[in-house]
Amino acid sequence: MANALGIIEQTIESKLCLIEDTVSQFDIPCALASIANATSISLKGPYCLTHSINGTITINADDVYLDLNGYRVNGNIVIQPGQKNIVIRNGFISNGKSDTGICIEGTVMATIENVLIENIALDACTTGISALETVGLTIQSVHIDDCSMGITATDSSGIVISNTSIQNQENAIVLNTCSDVAIDACTASMITNDIFSITDGACIILNQCQAYMSTSGNGFSLEGNRISCQNCIALHCVSGFSSINTGVRGLNISNSLAQNNTIGFDMVNTKTGVIKENVALNNTVGFSDASTGVVYLANSAIGNGMNYSTAGIPFSPVSALTATSYWQNITG
Repeated sequence: MANALGIIEQTIESKLCLIEDTVSQFDIPCALASIANATSISLKGPYCLTHSINGTITINADDVYLDLNGYRVNGNIVIQPGQKNIVIRNGFISNGKSDTGICIEGTVMATIENVLIENIALDACTTGISALETVGLTIQSVHIDDCSMGITATDSSGIVISNTSIQNQENAIVLNTCSDVAIDACTASMITNDIFSITDGACIILNQCQAYMSTSGNGFSLEGNRISCQNCIALHCVSGFSSINTGVRGLNISNSLAQNNTIGFDMVNTKTGVIKENVALNNTVGFSDASTGVVYLANSAIGNGMNYSTAGIPFSPVSALTATSYWQNITG
């Protein structure tokens, strides 16, 4: 797991350097390159809104810096296949749930590379941000409200999502067949289905993320290989942390809290993994621990209707009063 995390950090750092280089070369006043209407951008350079507009801004060039300048796009922004080094920041996007807010439309033969989306608020879109065949995508300080989907990415890599809040969606963050991903300090609440959903992912880190209130889904649905979930919280979901696919290998969940869920930690069919120093509190079931391929170390199950589902191995609980070793799992 340590080697996998190192690879992710190196990949993400290289992508961020490219994006920062793009931003620095466009450090000039907005008034020098203004946008007053819906448009298609076909030349590189800095572009800034002079007021709110209706319609679509299409980006069909490399090295584009688009500053919404605090204004609103009543429509959407589309990045066309094959573009690279794109920055979109500082504004609002909505379209009455008629389209995706920011659509990053790469293809197998024309991937999109190095996109930064920052300080953007999206509301009432079908999907807030959607990425396909994208290499190097950073989303930071974004707020998404009342869309059908928050953030989706498919067949993409080198993704960073940080300091982002999502609420009132069907799903918050959905990643399908993505790799080298870091999701940090993100919060999602009042979601209908799975909140953080990873399918067929590899080398993915979730850190300090919070999942609140899913009426029919899981807080963290983790399906793939070499996924690490640390310092996270799941409250009022079906399962707080779920990894039930028989092909999941190298799962690591640590220092996380599952509270008031139907199942706190559901690792029924996980192939291999380490569940360490977590707390299951006031769930119907604390740890659903039938998979013998998962190692449980120093976890606490407290006040659950059933603290653990299988007697003996793998959870092998002891009373907090009789625990003699750090690595023992305790109940109370």
